[in-house]
Amino acid sequence: MAEKTCKSMSLLKLVEERASMKKKLDEQKQKQQLDSVPYLPKDCVSNILIRLPIESLQRSRFVFELKSVHMLLQPLVNPTFKYAIKFMVLEVGKSTTRDYNATCMGRIRASCDGLIVVDNTLEKGELVIMNPVTRELNLLPLGTLYPPHDESFALVCCNAGGYKLVHLFRDESQFIGCEVLKIGEKSWRDIDGPSFGLIKWFGYDPVFAIGALHWVPEVDHSEYIVTMTIDDEKFHKIMLPKTSRFNDRIMEAYERLCFVTHEEMNEISIWVLGSVSEEAWTKTYTIAVGCIRDLIPLYFLRFKWELYFLDKDGSVFCFDFEDQHMKKVTTTEGCFKLAYGEYTLHVNSLVSWRT
Repeated sequence: MAEKTCKSMSLLKLVEERASMKKKLDEQKQKQQLDSVPYLPKDCVSNILIRLPIESLQRSRFVFELKSVHMLLQPLVNPTFKYAIKFMVLEVGKSTTRDYNATCMGRIRASCDGLIVVDNTLEKGELVIMNPVTRELNLLPLGTLYPPHDESFALVCCNAGGYKLVHLFRDESQFIGCEVLKIGEKSWRDIDGPSFGLIKWFGYDPVFAIGALHWVPEVDHSEYIVTMTIDDEKFHKIMLPKTSRFNDRIMEAYERLCFVTHEEMNEISIWVLGSVSEEAWTKTYTIAVGCIRDLIPLYFLRFKWELYFLDKDGSVFCFDFEDQHMKKVTTTEGCFKLAYGEYTLHVNSLVSWRT
């Protein structure tokens, strides 16, 4: 009896050892398979995606998302009278111009999460929402028609899901009206706009940060910004820590609203607003390197503490906060210089307004 028990225990131990060995072999095999897959840089993946057929992109949307911040250039008309969509990538001290395998029929009005809203020049006032990577697009219902210099558009992602397109417009009496379109719905909805006289100019694109859209109301000497909170669609006036001049900008950085301003001849200060309700700006950093009085802030890099600037001659500079060094971005062959007002911040992604 004891001999049978001993044999049974030995057999059980052997089974356990074999099971453990098989598990280790399976893990090693899986690791070898993973190690055999080559690493593809994001730029390479992006170039592959914009060349894929639409059907393949639709299938891959739910398993992959690529986001790389870049400058989306205003479309340039080509011989077929369609607009080629190009973008400029600024990274590793170089600027490179690339184009999507897509065209559109007009100028870019708004951008959010990889989606853009563009004019449809075939029908006056008509807008199209599209993703230039997936080439998915859809016509939007007609809204209020005004000349481009008397209106401003902004596309935002809502906390409750989906996207809103906000449209501000100035009528003949200088009143600012506002309408909102929930993407997917068939009609615009009128809401109360900002108080009379608050916004005098629509030259700067609105900035989305801390749950609100923000407009700089004048081309120069702005004492405040005009803010619209997205959840309740109410407008507010928030005072700036100092007067905003022509080369100053507000921008989003790390989910906060930043005010980048020229304090002195060779000094740029960065102020941060943590929330709309507090309205309290905090000075967080000062840049004082070389002659920087003509530099216009472009954007903060998302994954590295860097701030990009545009010079008056179209050159791009980058300030690295870690080594506190300002360097000029090298322009690669075939890359043209940025011009003021001819670019929009954008990301490459596979998102859709339908999901």
